[in-house]
Amino acid sequence: MAEEKSLEPYHQSVNEILEELNKVHGPYWRSRNELAKLLVSLSSAALVLTVTFSKDLAANVPQGWKASLFLCWISFAMSTIAGVISLWASTKFYTLQIMFFNQREEMKKRIDEMKKQGKFQVELFQDLFLWPFSKLSPYDKAAGLAINAGLGLFVLALIFLSLFGWKAFTT
Repeated sequence: MAEEKSLEPYHQSVNEILEELNKVHGPYWRSRNELAKLLVSLSSAALVLTVTFSKDLAANVPQGWKASLFLCWISFAMSTIAGVISLWASTKFYTLQIMFFNQREEMKKRIDEMKKQGKFQVELFQDLFLWPFSKLSPYDKAAGLAINAGLGLFVLALIFLSLFGWKAFTT
């Protein structure tokens, strides 16, 4: 019980930082997640529809132009995968509290160390306190890169599909 009380300032500080982090970055993270969900939905639906009707679509198109339909499918599939990767990387943002929670035992050990020495040492806490935040940055970058790649691939797929459609209607 006394050990839990000794961790209260740590927990309070962590909660304040997490609230501030969520207030500043939360809207961006949520909007990126919504965009990734939309990207996954649209690109997978477009892939399914074009594959389903490919026989009818490709009936009047010269053989060489069918490659653009194939490239369209690849781009839609890769766009879907990129959206899923972005969503997966974004889940790490919501594990910060868990990371801090899992450090309780290590925090108790370090508090006991300080009690034995009779003084507070910032260095004993600094690495524990900053570690979860250092784990967040690569996932934030990965989520951003994945959503940007997914959007680019989606536009590329639409271009291939438009070229294919144009050739289908002009032949």
